[in-house]
Amino acid sequence: MQARTLNVMNLPFTVLVDTPRDGTVVELASDGVENVLNDIDQRFSPFRPDSLVCRYRAGDRSMLDDDDFTEVYSRSILARTETDGLFDPFFRGGYDPTGLVKGWAVERAFGIALAPLITQGSIAAAAIDADVWATALLAAPLRDVDRLVGEHELTAFLVLGPERFLVYSNGRRTKPVEHDGEVVAQRSAAARNPPMTRNPTISAGRFCDER
Repeated sequence: MQARTLNVMNLPFTVLVDTPRDGTVVELASDGVENVLNDIDQRFSPFRPDSLVCRYRAGDRSMLDDDDFTEVYSRSILARTETDGLFDPFFRGGYDPTGLVKGWAVERAFGIALAPLITQGSIAAAAIDADVWATALLAAPLRDVDRLVGEHELTAFLVLGPERFLVYSNGRRTKPVEHDGEVVAQRSAAARNPPMTRNPTISAGRFCDER
C-alpha cells in the first residue's frame, strides 16, 4: 500500500493506493483526488467570497440550479433532522455545511478519481483518510469546542472568521493570536504538518464573513 498526503481545505487527506504497478499510477490517483478536492474547496469554502456557500449567505440563489450544491444542502438539512440538531448548518445564523462537506468531498473524490481505476484494474484497492478530529471540530457547535478539545487534549488552531482565532495547546486554550498574516501563516503551516504524537494537531476554519 502506497500513501500520499494532500493538504486541501486546510486539512490533511491521505490517499492510500494498493497497486502492483509503478508510482505513476499512484501519482495519477492522488492527482485525481487532489483535483476533485480543490474543486470542491473552491465551490464550498466558507472563506472564498465567490464560493457557492458565501454567495448563498449573501443572498444569491443562482446556485440552487447547481446539482452539487443542492445535494449538499439537502444532506445538511437531513443531517440536522437525523441528529436532532447536533449538526446544524445554520449554527451561526448563516448557512455553513463545512462539517458535512468534508465527508461528502471524500466520497465524491473516491467515486470520481479512484473507483474508475479500480474498475479498470489499474489499482487493486484504494482509500482516502481524512482528519476526523478537524472535521469534528468544524461540525461541532462553538459552545462545545472547548469541551471536545479539553477532553481529548488536542492542540488546535481554529479560524473563526476575520481576525478571530482560537488556539489550544494540549487541551488548554492559550492566548488568542493577533490578526497578523505572517504569524497566522506560520501557525497554520505548523498545524498542517504535525509531528507524530499521541495528541493530534489541528488547523481548521469555520466560517465565511457574515454579510
